[in-house]
Amino acid sequence: MSNCTEQINGLQNGNANLTAQLTNLTSQVENLGNQTSNLQAENSNLQSKKMQLQSQLNQTTQEVLPNGPRLVTRLGASDMQYDYPGSDIRLYISGEVFNAGTDVAYNCRLHVTLYRGTTVVKDAYIELGTINPGTFKNVASNIYYTGVALSNWTIIPEYT
Repeated sequence: MSNCTEQINGLQNGNANLTAQLTNLTSQVENLGNQTSNLQAENSNLQSKKMQLQSQLNQTTQEVLPNGPRLVTRLGASDMQYDYPGSDIRLYISGEVFNAGTDVAYNCRLHVTLYRGTTVVKDAYIELGTINPGTFKNVASNIYYTGVALSNWTIIPEYT
């Protein structure tokens, strides 16, 4: 009988341990359920904020990138003055002109004005033709002039 009593006591102790573990696991499941609810609410809030920010970005993009052509340049220019007789004196312009807009840019050209101080030495154009949206034209051109070195120049992209 004593052996049976020990077995019963052992089973009761084991049962108590299992009951405590079950209570602990039930509590953990409840906590995880609460965490899941909190994360779902946070996710919903973040999705709402994402939609607001996307709307703001779309509006800003439309303001920054209006419909139509938009020419962007990446050009360099060098005043090519040489000190020997018969040499060409010129402004060498190279680089690219990119259409970052949404429409075709027709009759594109670069309006180049050469200055010596405040005096205009030469006013010229470099014809580029048509530039489609998302494409570019390479530029490698010379603007010839006479006299001493230039003090400044402007290069302005134009289209019709």
